[in-house]
Amino acid sequence: MKKNFGYKILSEYRFILLGWYGPVQLEDLKKGMNKLTADQEFSADFNILTDISDCTLEIHPEEIPGYTKFLIHELRIGASRKAAILTSTPNEVVLSMLYSGEMREAKIDVEVFSTVQAALSHISMNNPSEDFWEKQFYKFKEAVTVG
Repeated sequence: MKKNFGYKILSEYRFILLGWYGPVQLEDLKKGMNKLTADQEFSADFNILTDISDCTLEIHPEEIPGYTKFLIHELRIGASRKAAILTSTPNEVVLSMLYSGEMREAKIDVEVFSTVQAALSHISMNNPSEDFWEKQFYKFKEAVTVG
């Protein structure tokens, strides 16, 4: 798999940072999610912030339902939790909104945001502090895009 994906699991906070970078196709998403869910620290009920603001999603809207079925039924990620998707382009917003609607079956509260602060607020990541979480996010983003 080409380097267009990274994640960090913060078990002590029941939180996952997930990032996609560069061109991303459906197969990349599936491989990345397989890798994440295979991690021993992964738990389906951890809140998650997914950053797709620096990627180009090469996915068609009609592929979203099949992808969500893959996540829910094959990877069994359905659990009551919150998820935030950080976007930067209209294409990402449209695809993320379609994804959000499809994930209702899994009882995952997925919302789409254009700022880190709003995304963190949605998933209630204010303990220890919002500043702490912003720093965690930017450290993660730098490590994944540079590393």
